[in-house]
Amino acid sequence: MDYTRTSLDDQEESIINYGVGDHCPPRLAISTALQIFVPNTFTAIVLIAIVARVAGQSADQLNWLVFAGLLACGTAMVIHSFRFGWFGAGRLVVSNFNIPLLAISTLALAEGGPGLLATLIVVSTALQFVFSFRLATFRRIFSPTMSGIVIMLVAVSIIPFILERTVEESTHGDLRLALLAGAVALAVGLFITLVARPKAQLYTVPAAIIAGILVAAPLGAYDFGEILEAPLFSMPNVVWHGFDLSLGLGFWTLLPVFLFVNLTAFVKAVGDMSIIDRTAHRKPKANDFRVIQKGLNAYGLTTMLTALLGTLPVTAPWSVTAVYVRITRVAAAEIGLYLGLLTIAAAFFAKLSAILIAIPITVVVAVYFILFGLLFIEGAKSVFEGGMDHRKAVIVGVSLMLGVSASPILGVIDELNLGLIANSTVNSITLGGGFALTISIISEIFAQKRDSIRTQLSSEALNQIDEFLAGFASRQEWPEEAETRLRAVGEEVVLSLINDIEDESSQNPRDMVVTAKSVEGFAELEVLTAAGDLSDHNIEDSIAYLNDESPIEAETSFSSRLLQHYASSVNHRKYIGIDIVTARVVATSA
Repeated sequence: MDYTRTSLDDQEESIINYGVGDHCPPRLAISTALQIFVPNTFTAIVLIAIVARVAGQSADQLNWLVFAGLLACGTAMVIHSFRFGWFGAGRLVVSNFNIPLLAISTLALAEGGPGLLATLIVVSTALQFVFSFRLATFRRIFSPTMSGIVIMLVAVSIIPFILERTVEESTHGDLRLALLAGAVALAVGLFITLVARPKAQLYTVPAAIIAGILVAAPLGAYDFGEILEAPLFSMPNVVWHGFDLSLGLGFWTLLPVFLFVNLTAFVKAVGDMSIIDRTAHRKPKANDFRVIQKGLNAYGLTTMLTALLGTLPVTAPWSVTAVYVRITRVAAAEIGLYLGLLTIAAAFFAKLSAILIAIPITVVVAVYFILFGLLFIEGAKSVFEGGMDHRKAVIVGVSLMLGVSASPILGVIDELNLGLIANSTVNSITLGGGFALTISIISEIFAQKRDSIRTQLSSEALNQIDEFLAGFASRQEWPEEAETRLRAVGEEVVLSLINDIEDESSQNPRDMVVTAKSVEGFAELEVLTAAGDLSDHNIEDSIAYLNDESPIEAETSFSSRLLQHYASSVNHRKYIGIDIVTARVVATSA
């Protein structure tokens, strides 16, 4: 956390009118949900249709995949709107297709149908629950840098994928007219975003779509015939016959690929939930990883639901939620509830689905040019969080270059005849994200060993920790002034954590591990302790709010000011049952 960046005096005032915990008027909540509903539902239907058609599925199977997919997608957004114990983030979380699984889902459908796909989803998703519950353990691997890279790769890969598949499958003669409608939609969306007044910007998405339809309809690129013919309500034939438990050659061939791709999808989900949580508040706040973990658990649960329904994995959180929030200025959890219910209703409302499908895909892609362009910036913010050193620069640079080079690399794979599985799994996300993940794991394995001490979180441990830090500074041959800073930071971090638990009823002593490591002219001090889930106090927020008008308790303010003075950065992550505070202290004299 760079204080010059995160101090509230140096940041723009939040433009969010209704954040987490705020009650949003029902009329505004429904209208906001409708703005998100149209492009999000359209995209889900189109992606499901693309995968099903490429995999050679029948019309009845396609109808069932769309119907069950909308049910699962809507249910996921409803669950995210609440907190059910370990499940649900209590946030607006827009859910849609699990992008890293697009190609491999197509392969599984073609190989063994929905039964094989469902079995593979269940087995590979079980791995996600392990990572989610142990997120604190893997915190250095699933880092903001790692998540930001994957999100940027998603932003630059999804629109070309949709456009390429749409052009390949197009059998109509109105593609040029559809492109014209898309160009008009893009122009209107950009004009409103860049020039219009803030109140008008709230309607960027619907205005762009309406403008595109108004151009497409007179030119014959918007088919009213299919809309008129579609029944008002309908229920597709049930073609789901259960899991494929034969565990044949197709299962064992695809399982390792599904495990790897699902790991990439999990990294993306961590980044998605981090960005969603960060933009859900009217004032900037540090990520609450307890919320992120519960969101990830809900994501795993609803992915299992897609397998039970025999459809595609369409319940992944989308970080484009943050862009919708910035456009509509509403992040209240009620939006997710209404959005989910609308999506569930769309599964039965055949006329509405026909209206959405009739929209030229280029119009929706034009809207996503704006949304995913802004999403790319959100990913970049995560990458640059905490600054940029040589190691991070190499990982980010090479990962992005590999990601944007996926198409020519696919051409090489075709020339070398490396097989259908290799061809189906190499894409921007798995290539760039897989490289970043591999390098992060290797770096962690070969990282310099940390000095550590295990004790209990209490005032009696302060002398023990002070001696440990003094010994660390002596072994590193630090000057006296730097040693003093390090010892002061250690004391204030521990005191802040002690103050955080004083009001809790439990008197059981809590274990604490303090580690120190020398990193490029800094000492990285980490304090890990067991924690209850009742307190929302965050040291990082306290430091950021020092110059804010919000009152801070005197004792908390004093510790925060000392930390701000002695540490170059402080990061406080609150996981379920665990608090982790990381502080960096300059190793040289001032």
